[in-house]
Amino acid sequence: MTEARKILVVEDDDVTRELMRMTLERQGYGVTTAENGVRGS
Repeated sequence: MTEARKILVVEDDDVTRELMRMTLERQGYGVTTAENGVRGS
């Protein structure tokens, strides 16, 4: 069994962040999102 690929999306624009999340999830990534660098660290 292979480990799921994971990615962190840090984007301050809500719509862009959600579009990136949906696109990456369709490509098989596990996605975590944050609205700024402080939240993403």
